[in-house]
Amino acid sequence: MKTITLLIGLLICTSGAFAQKDSLKEKEPDTTKIKIGNSTVIILNNVDSDDYDFDFNSKDSSKTCKDDSDDNDMGLALDFGMAGYMTPSNSIALPVNQNLMELNSARSHSVGLTIMFKEARLAKERLYVRSGLGINWTKYHFKNNINISTSNDSTAFTMDSIRSFDKYKLRATYLQVPLLIGMRLGDLDNPLGIQFGVVGSYKIGSIIKQKYTLGETTMKEKTKDDFNLNPFKFEALARVSMDDFGFFAKYSLTELFESGRAPELYPFSIGITIGGF
Repeated sequence: MKTITLLIGLLICTSGAFAQKDSLKEKEPDTTKIKIGNSTVIILNNVDSDDYDFDFNSKDSSKTCKDDSDDNDMGLALDFGMAGYMTPSNSIALPVNQNLMELNSARSHSVGLTIMFKEARLAKERLYVRSGLGINWTKYHFKNNINISTSNDSTAFTMDSIRSFDKYKLRATYLQVPLLIGMRLGDLDNPLGIQFGVVGSYKIGSIIKQKYTLGETTMKEKTKDDFNLNPFKFEALARVSMDDFGFFAKYSLTELFESGRAPELYPFSIGITIGGF
């Protein structure tokens, strides 16, 4: 593989050859690799000092110097997209009695960052199983001037007639564990990637952020609560990519709120994904 690392290595070896005519051979530095998609950050540690050198190289299609283990390293996957929810009939249009819960779709987002573990190959490089561990932030930005209040057994959405909100959003944070089956189709140097599977999540935090103007003063408030959100989420996930850039879609098989404590709604998200293939 012709990479920046190889060029630097050749320069180091060349300069070392002239510097070591009358000395013993130097020890090779320890290296640490962190893979992000098809790019790799390499940390070189000189064993005789505390100095660290950093290098960044991207994928090359050359096979002559390719390390077979490079395709099966741990990596990072980033998902970013629009967040929303559906009724039990799989409609994004809410019934009249739930109109207050209508979302501002342009400002409702889902962001996920996952460390993907090494894949278990089922058919060489074509078919594999892969898992990971990550975190997800889902933000629901409400279109209407509402107020969310909770009690032990219910979550209420009411119109706020006193304040006019510039921002009113509910954010939930989850730990997530995906389990995916992946396929690589076509040329393995630039394959069409397909993944499908499930994502199990556990809620570790939830907060409401609001911003409004009172007289000439801008007010910002935060309220931390569980809001009767379901602590567990179980989602179906599908991804399609070319190289390490693609698209994803997720749909929750579990309700957003705990059953019977709020309207029955099922979260979904769609967007772009980078890495993890």
